[in-house]
Amino acid sequence: MIEIQDIRATKRTVVVDRAKELLLDLVNSGEAASKTVIEEVRSVLTVGTAKEYHGLTCGPNIESSSSLIIVEGRNDVRNLLNCGVKNAISADGAGTIKQELIDLANGKETVILAIDGDRGGEMLFSQLNEMMKVDFVAQAPVGQEWELLPQKTVTKCLSMKVEAAKFAHQIKQKQAKDDKKAGVEDKNWADDMDDTFEKKEAPKEVQELFSHLDDLAPRKAVFVMMDGTVTDPVGPKDLASAANEADGAIAIIYNGSISDKTLDIASEAAIETVVGTKEGKGYGKRDDVQSWLVEVHR
Repeated sequence: MIEIQDIRATKRTVVVDRAKELLLDLVNSGEAASKTVIEEVRSVLTVGTAKEYHGLTCGPNIESSSSLIIVEGRNDVRNLLNCGVKNAISADGAGTIKQELIDLANGKETVILAIDGDRGGEMLFSQLNEMMKVDFVAQAPVGQEWELLPQKTVTKCLSMKVEAAKFAHQIKQKQAKDDKKAGVEDKNWADDMDDTFEKKEAPKEVQELFSHLDDLAPRKAVFVMMDGTVTDPVGPKDLASAANEADGAIAIIYNGSISDKTLDIASEAAIETVVGTKEGKGYGKRDDVQSWLVEVHR
């Protein structure tokens, strides 16, 4: 009887055995270069577990996990995968942020934004903090990028994350110093917040408007009508069109940062009151629109 042999299987076995020998030799050599080679091999194998979510590179657990880590680029996601972090997703730079990413973040219990240790990382935070839920910020060491961080540093940075509100305040303090508008160190961010905003309680009728925020999902808005009724929630993308259609609206209630754009929308729709959680991009007082913020007036 002639024995039939699978040549491909035999070759595969030879290749696997040889690869094992080479890796074992590298480990036993104790050379510094061996660690680099092994990391490169591991990264190649791990990249295969990366997926896409509406065109954004991500780990396999972004939908099933109760928490989400948002990073800037696809290589950041891959490096986190190498470190065993499987719930990261790329924001695809600081360009147009996809609505699918905003919706995904707003539905999570905890959202961590992992940014590089440079001005670009801080700019990405400022952009995303206006658009979606961000609970914590984990910043890489000064001048370093997440795509190049070793596992030990990745773990340390994630464990040292800070609250988004605190990080935003720190950025404001840094900018103030850079502009020579402030010369003192940030001793206690919570105390400084009180000094900066001079917290003043809003009148009773505004406090009643604040109550609508309690049942409103993050980054959603409703309109309060003259008869006291409230419209269905809308997202930031539909706010302008909804405001123009909300005849008789007396207030916009938005569970998020109030930006200059939000006030423009209210002004153009002749809505005199806007209620939100905190200051947003370009925020400033208006003559034709009254704005009330949770962090200042509640």
